[in-house]
Amino acid sequence: MQWTSIVLTSSTIALFVLLKRWRPQLPTFVIVLVAMSGLAAWMKSSGFPVVTYADAKFTIYDLLPPFPDFLSKDVAVQFSQLFGLAVAIAFVATLEQSAMSKTIASRGNYRVDANQDMLSLGTANLACAYLSGMPASGSLTRSALNFESGARTPLSSMINGSICLVGALTIGPLVAYIPRAVLATLVICIAISLIHRRQIRISLRATKSDALVFVVTLASTLLVPLHVAIFTGVGVSIMLYLRKASQPRWWSMSSTRRGIWPRHKARRGRTPPYPSCM
Repeated sequence: MQWTSIVLTSSTIALFVLLKRWRPQLPTFVIVLVAMSGLAAWMKSSGFPVVTYADAKFTIYDLLPPFPDFLSKDVAVQFSQLFGLAVAIAFVATLEQSAMSKTIASRGNYRVDANQDMLSLGTANLACAYLSGMPASGSLTRSALNFESGARTPLSSMINGSICLVGALTIGPLVAYIPRAVLATLVICIAISLIHRRQIRISLRATKSDALVFVVTLASTLLVPLHVAIFTGVGVSIMLYLRKASQPRWWSMSSTRRGIWPRHKARRGRTPPYPSCM
C-alpha cells in the first residue's frame, strides 16, 4: 500500500465531511474531486508515485456501437448461454431501480409510480441492446449525488448525460489526472449517505424473520458479488414467508362493552407478535 494513497484518501474524507457540514449547498463531489486531483498532480510532479487513470483515454471512435448480428449461425448457442444471465441482470436491475426510487422518494416526500419506472427501465435496456450499451438501472450513488446537488425532475438526468457526453469528447484526456483512491473514496462517501439507521433499527426490531433477512443480505453483500447477495436475500425472505404461511397461528379475540379487544392465548400457549388468522 502506497502512503500517497492513504494521504489522498484521508484528505478526501476530511474535505468531504467539512464541506457537507459547512456548505452543504455546494457541489461537494466536484469540489473535492478537482481539489484532490490538483493535489495528486502536485505530488506526482514532485516525484511521489500516485495511481491515476493514465491509461483511460478514448476517442469518439470508441463510442461507435457495433450492432448485434441476428443472422449468425451461432445465435442459438449464444441465446442459450446468455438467457439465464440476462434474466439475472434484469432481476437485479429491477430491484436496484425499486430500492433507489423508494430511497430518494422517502427523502423528497413524493410517491413513485412503479409501473412507469419499469416501463422506462425496459425501454432504456432495449435501446442499450441495439446501441452496444451496458445494462441500465437506477444507480444508487449517482442518484443520491444528483438529489443532493438539488435535482428534482428527470430533466436533470438528461442534462447530466449530455454534459458527460460532451465532456468525454472534449476533456476526456483530463481523466488521466484523477487519482483512483480519491474517486473510490468519493463513491464510498456517497454510498454511506444512503444508509438510514432508523430503517435498520426497524428491520432488526420488527420480527426475527426481518432481522434474519437483513443480517443474511448484509453478510452476503460483503462476501459475494452483488447479484448473488440479492438472490440470497430474496431466497431467504421467500423461504421464511413460505414457512410462516404453512404454519398459520389462530388468534381469537373478543370485544367488551368498553370496546377493548383483549388477547387470548394462542394455540401453542403463547401470543404471536401478529395474527395469521382471526
